[in-house]
Amino acid sequence: MSQVYIGSSSGGGSPSFMTATVNVTSAQLLSLAETPVTLLPAPGVGKVNFVLNIVAILNYNTTPYNTSNPSDVNIAYNSDDTYQITGISLVPFFSQSSEQILPIYPSSSALANASNATEIENTPITLLAVFGDMTEGDSSATFIINYTILTLG
Repeated sequence: MSQVYIGSSSGGGSPSFMTATVNVTSAQLLSLAETPVTLLPAPGVGKVNFVLNIVAILNYNTTPYNTSNPSDVNIAYNSDDTYQITGISLVPFFSQSSEQILPIYPSSSALANASNATEIENTPITLLAVFGDMTEGDSSATFIINYTILTLG
């Protein structure tokens, strides 16, 4: 994962806006149900990753993914789909037979579903499949994530 820092927060030297680029291999995409991929690491105790937007790029190779098995592919806090970032399924995105670019804007439901911020405190942002894996595909994907880290308290 590569990170780019832009700007700084007032009163401190911490970055206020960051961009992370994560490349996900075909092997990783084919095993998302068993092994979710970390797109952003946990930010630390008392902090929350706050995603501003994501650009997903399907780097199409030769074989589209068979997406009939997973009920959903999502980007979420932690490694379950309780607190989804996307609010949409990425299954149609992965089933295409050409290069794809998908802008993703976070759903407010991810934060609204948390009864308090401690439920998503110090959790990573992950790409995961729910109830099964995609099969047959051989493309990689790139995720460009614009985010900031909020300090609780």
